[in-house]
This record gives sequence, structure tokens and C-alpha cells, in this order.
Amino acid sequence: MHGLAPSIALAAAVTACACACARAQGLPPPPQPGAAATLGGATLYLELVVNQQATGQVVPVLVKNGSYHVAADTLRALHVRTPATGAELVAVDRIDGLGVRYDSVAQRLELMLPPTWLPEQQLGAGGPVDRLRPLVGRGFLLNYELYASNPGRAESSTALWTEQRWFGRSGLWSNTGVARHTRSGASGNFSGSQGYLRYDTSWRYSDTDAVRTVTAGDLITATLPWGSAVRIGGIQVARNFAIRPDLVPYPLPTFSGQAAVPSAVDLFINGQRAGRENVLPGPFTLNTMPFITGAGEAAVVTTDALGRQVLTTVPFYVASTLLKRGTDDYAVSAGALRRGYGEDSFGYGRAVASGSWRYGWSDALTLEARGELARGLTVGGGGAVATLGRYGVLNGALAHGGNGVQWTAGYQYNAQRFGLALQHTQRSAGWRDLADLDRDAGASAGRSNTQLTTSLSLGALGAVAIGYFDARARDGARSRVATASYSRALGSSSFVSMNLNKALGTDDYLVQLQWTLLLGDRGAMSVVGTRDRNGFGRQLQYSRTPPPAGGLGWNLSYANGAGPDDYRQGSMTWRGDHLQLQGGAYAQGGRSATWAGASGSLVAMDGGWFAANRINDAFALVATGVGDVPVRFENQVIGRTDARGHLLVPGVNAYYPARFEIDLLDLPEDLQVAQSEQRVLLGAGSGALLRFPIQQVRAASITLVDSAGQPLPVGMSVQLLGSGRSATLGWDGQVYLEGLAQDNELLVRGAGVPSCRARFTLAEQATGVARLGPLVCRPLPPNAQQGR
Repeated sequence: MHGLAPSIALAAAVTACACACARAQGLPPPPQPGAAATLGGATLYLELVVNQQATGQVVPVLVKNGSYHVAADTLRALHVRTPATGAELVAVDRIDGLGVRYDSVAQRLELMLPPTWLPEQQLGAGGPVDRLRPLVGRGFLLNYELYASNPGRAESSTALWTEQRWFGRSGLWSNTGVARHTRSGASGNFSGSQGYLRYDTSWRYSDTDAVRTVTAGDLITATLPWGSAVRIGGIQVARNFAIRPDLVPYPLPTFSGQAAVPSAVDLFINGQRAGRENVLPGPFTLNTMPFITGAGEAAVVTTDALGRQVLTTVPFYVASTLLKRGTDDYAVSAGALRRGYGEDSFGYGRAVASGSWRYGWSDALTLEARGELARGLTVGGGGAVATLGRYGVLNGALAHGGNGVQWTAGYQYNAQRFGLALQHTQRSAGWRDLADLDRDAGASAGRSNTQLTTSLSLGALGAVAIGYFDARARDGARSRVATASYSRALGSSSFVSMNLNKALGTDDYLVQLQWTLLLGDRGAMSVVGTRDRNGFGRQLQYSRTPPPAGGLGWNLSYANGAGPDDYRQGSMTWRGDHLQLQGGAYAQGGRSATWAGASGSLVAMDGGWFAANRINDAFALVATGVGDVPVRFENQVIGRTDARGHLLVPGVNAYYPARFEIDLLDLPEDLQVAQSEQRVLLGAGSGALLRFPIQQVRAASITLVDSAGQPLPVGMSVQLLGSGRSATLGWDGQVYLEGLAQDNELLVRGAGVPSCRARFTLAEQATGVARLGPLVCRPLPPNAQQGR
């Protein structure tokens, strides 16, 4: 609008000149509202306004025979539909569908185009232009968890689980395993499993540009919901949307409309405001849909400058099991089948390969394919996931493996208060896939499996969930289980729940009633009552989870079942900044046992070792070079840097744009930092070094006076000779300067005031901002004054 005012002023001036010339030549004055028909032929310079949106263009308008004529190229640039081209003049008030109004006061020609003539606008479309890339540091991480138990005099055992990670730009190397030690309490001899057992060793590298992750070593194959995953030692290449949080692979609904004038568009999802966009005149498509799933209702409210509103309500259904049109998802794995996992460190079997692929044929249909290979086994199949509009999603697949076939069909529907899922899998005799390679034929996957679950929210009255599960084995054995649950909040600090499990066709059942009372910082207490075919059971529990910032937690429980023995247990947990300690005891009848444990992490980065609680995902090491600096993570103070200026921040979610800040308010005023905030994306399982270099500067607040002891006038220029630094003198002769040396000289100059010099010396070990003065500014010699 600042650029519009000069244009309007120019238009007014040109129009005034045109009026004067017209009067001098005997032409009629500029037209007034409703007087266009009386005008014979005059050129006015008017600003064009399209659908109440000022264009800032002042153009010549020929008023002739009661019509307004504008150059065709000017009109076409403003999306006015006219067959004319170039500089040909077109009578705008004779174009069908176009409204025209002349505003003589503002000297504007207002055009009202049909919204369909204007270009379509995409609101909120696409990801961020400045997409963050993962920041990866280089270092080593050791996770550990120590557990020791002593079940009376029988024997004692100790187990140490560890994870070693090496991370850098080349990827993440990881190794996990456990070392066990068992001692017999009777003879003092060693017995049982001893030594170190390896679990997984792998290397992983993620390419965010290609949205792909490559894994080599021990891994679990990626497959489709109607397939079976297996452990192998080999290599896997897979699409990984988790490393790109700015990409949404499944289709989100869009909402279209049109605005005749500049307006604001508000989007409400299920009654909650989800976003607002400003829209120019014309058709628009709103792409600011939040990341939700299931059925819902969207309300699009368009509000113009006069407050007039148009409400459009649209039902929608979002399914994360679908892919956007043209989007693909894949995984290819090859290697040796893992055998004896958790029992054998290097148990590998025959060579296998598997692959899966999904493709968004359209926003409503996703195609799927799966294949597996091994010696003597070939598996192949295809499937699809399709939406039924706002009524849910269907899925189906058919595969051939071994000497049999498998087919799967299902239906899912989720709404704000209701959910339903039905899934059935049927296998014929002879069906085998990679999961069956090391099983006996009789122990292979079951012949059929059916699952039906539903949930209903009753608002303040609680929630209900019902389930039915039916599994039939190869030998004909059948297992059917029905479940039902109900839960309801009782006020703001307690809730009650009831669960029922019934094995159909047998006498087995379980009824459980639980009441929980929340005690705030003091934890929670629960009372549980059960009933099964063997009788009644009771349990009382009082627990408190250690606060995330550190502190003490506990768990005390007592249970009395249908048997003769009661069960009693108690444990305590202490969480500190660098590790977590646990210990407890339990007893049942005449038997008792004690146990203890410790867990944490050690990190080697930036030339030092740092201890922290166990790090399961990403972490950051903040380095300031100065100790005792407060560090904020997502606006929360999480600690202060140590004496070397470091603070380890564990528990950061990978590929989340996290914000780190340092707070300098409590630090000496002579400390400065060029950047006090960083927003970074961290890779999964790795750490990053975030540097906030803090510099100590020599600074002083100086009071300058003349030879008579009076403060120098305000506004004089103060130059620190030899440094290029300068400042302006303030009230009472005060000036603030940085970058000082031990010996300093100032040159003070001002218009109409004699120039002068002042010298001062700072202590060699001076810290903070020195307060100096009053310093006498000595006048320069007359010849120096002239030279200046």
C-alpha cells in the first residue's frame, strides 16, 4: 500500500492537469458518477481496481460515447477476457460478465470480474522452501543396562546389555549384545550360560534427498501387512518416509472455493480451527489440512472485508494406508536367514531374498506387490487398498507360496467417536513363506485367522471396545476369544475400567475391574479385582514414575489370588542427570528374591566423555566454550553447561525440527554470542554438535567532560583510534565502547565544537563492563583542529 499512494497522487495530479487542459480547450469536465453518457471523448488517467483489489497501475482511459476504453493488453494482463490484443482499445463496460464503476473521488476505475476468470490459487501447498537437512556429528555412544538378581540361596545372576554406536557422515554403525554371569549359591561354582551373546550388528545410511535408507548387517525384512517379516543377515534398500517429516505420503483432502473480493479463509476440522489463509479474488484450493486420519467434517468459512461470510461444510475421510497418486514405496532385502536369535551369536541359514512395492495409482487406489525367494521356495502375490469415499477403506490380497495360496481381505473405518476393523486371512494346505522355512510343516502358520474390533466413544459417559478373534491351526485346532472393555473418567483425578475376556467353547474367562486414583506429584494408586474360573483375586498397587527432570519413583503392590500364597513386591527407582538406578524385592509364599539394576549412556564427542540417561534415539551436544550457561530445548530450560562449556541433551526425536537456545540474561554483560538460537534436524540414533561460540569482549561505559568538568554535548562522534570503532555521545557525556585494548585513545568531534582527545588504561585482567570517568577530553592544538 505504500507504493500505491504515490501512484494515486500521480493519477490525481495528471487528472487535475487534464481537467485544466480540458477547460482551456472547451472540453467537458471529467465524468461524475452516472454522467458517463454525456462525455464525448476525453482521456483520463485512472488506477485500475480488480474485484476490490488495488493493482497499483495508473493507465490512460479513453471516455468516448459513454463508454470507458482501455488497452487490450492491459486488460488481458488483469485476466479480463477479450478477443482484442495489443494496444487496441476495448470498451470495458460492453464486455459481457464484467462490472464497471468509475470513482471520481479516488480517480479509480473499478472492474468486477467473475471469480472464474481469475487464476486459481494454491493455499498452503507444498513443503517448506528452506527444508532442513539432518545435522550429523561424529562420535561414539555406549548404552548399557546392568541387571542383577538373587532368588534366595538357589543362585545369583548378573547380565549386562550394551549397545555400541559409531556415527558420522558415512552412516551409523551399531552392535548390541548381552554378557551373562551365573553363580551357584550352594557350591560357589559357575553354572548355566556364561559369556557374551551378540544380538545385532548393522550399518545404516539414510539419504533424505532420495527418501531412502540402506541397511547392511542384521536386520528385519520390510514387508506388507499381508506378509511375514523375518530376521536376516544381509542388505536392505527401502523407501523411508520417516526421514522426511515435510513429506506426507498419503493423500490429504483439499477444499476448493472462490472469492469475489479479497477475503480470509478459515478451516475448521471437527469444530476445531485448523488454519487461516488470506485469499485474493478468484478460485482457490486450500491445502492446509492437518495430519489426521479417519472420518471427519471440514468447514470452510470465507470472510470478506465487510464481514460477510460464506460457510461450506465438506465431509472427508483420510487413510494413512493409501499413497498419494504417483507416490511409490518399496523395500528390497537379500541375505541369510537368521537362526537361533537370542541363543546363538552367529546362527545363519540358507540364502533368501524378499521385496515389496506399493504404488499410488490414484488418491483412492494403492496397488501392492510382494515377492520372496529361497532354495525350494517361491512366493509372489499382489493386492490393493481402496477407499470407499467417506465410508472407510477396503484391502485385499492374493499370494501363492510353496504349494498353496493365501488370500486376505479387510475393512477399516475410523471416525471421531467410532471405529471398526475387520481382517480375515485364509491359507490353503501347502502354503509356505520365508517365516515357515525353519518350521516343521505342522508348526507352520495357521490355516485361517479372523479379527474383528470396534470402539465407541460415549463422551462423558466413557468408551467401549469389543473384539473377536478366531484362529484355526493346520491340525484343525481352533481358538476363539471374545473381549469387551469399558472405561470412564470419574472427575479429573480418577477413572474406572472393566475388562472381560472369554474363550468361546471352553469354561475359561476373566473379568477384571480396576479403579485408579491420580495423586499428582505423589503418584497413583489402583485397586484391581479379578474373577476367573478358579475364583476371586485382588491387587492393590501404589506407584510413582520418576520425574523426567530427575528424582525418586517407587512401586508397591500386593496381590491375593485363588491360590494359597499372596504376592508382595516393592521397588524404587532413582533418576539422575547421568544414570538411573533401580532396586527391589518380591516374595510369594516362602520364596523371596531381590534385584538391582542400573542404566545409562556414555558419549564420546568433541574431545570429551559425557554421561547421560539411556539414549534410545537422537541427541545433541551443546558447546558454548563458557560454563554455567542455561540451555533451552523447545522453550524449556534443560540444564547448564559444565566447566568446559558442554551440555548433553538426550531424548531428542529424530528428524524433528527441534529448537535449541542459550540464555545470556544471567551472564556477565561482557559476554556476547553471534547466534543464540538454532533449529536443527537430527538423524536417527546419532548425535550432533551444536556450537554457540560465546566471546568475551572488553567494554567500558565512559563519562567524558571538558576542561571545566562539564559533560560534553550530546551527539558528538567518539572514535576509538586504531580500531575503526565509533559511537555517538549520549546524555551526561556518556558513551559505551567495545573492543577495547589495555591502552586506549579516543578522538571526539562535533559540528561547531572543538575536537578533543582522551586517554585511559584498562586493567590487564579486567572483566565485565568497566565504568570510567569522568575523563577530561583535552582540546587538540589549533593546527590539529584545522587538519581535522
